[in-house]
Amino acid sequence: MERLLSLVPASALPALPPTQALVIPVSVQDMPYALWVARAVRTSGMSVEIDVTGHGVGAGLKLATKKHIPLALIVGGNEREESVVTVRNLETGEENVVSIEVLVVQAKEWER
Repeated sequence: MERLLSLVPASALPALPPTQALVIPVSVQDMPYALWVARAVRTSGMSVEIDVTGHGVGAGLKLATKKHIPLALIVGGNEREESVVTVRNLETGEENVVSIEVLVVQAKEWER
């Protein structure tokens, strides 16, 4: 498939929507919660990726910046216990802790 794809002109390929947020688990143990958060946010129509490298928050934030992803959704043990997410706007540096329900509502507003 990769060989055939390389023969297709870039202009003929469909444009993918830009990724709006990167879910960053604090540790490997937080990956199930990160997957759950990503699924919840995707239901609102937001384009989300998950950092599966396992290198931690610092590396995840660098990855998001490198990929020009404006939001980082940081999840760890504390967030999992309280069913919340730490949302960091990488363009403004603003950081808030919000519940999953609020995050889904905000994600729908970001889509507009």
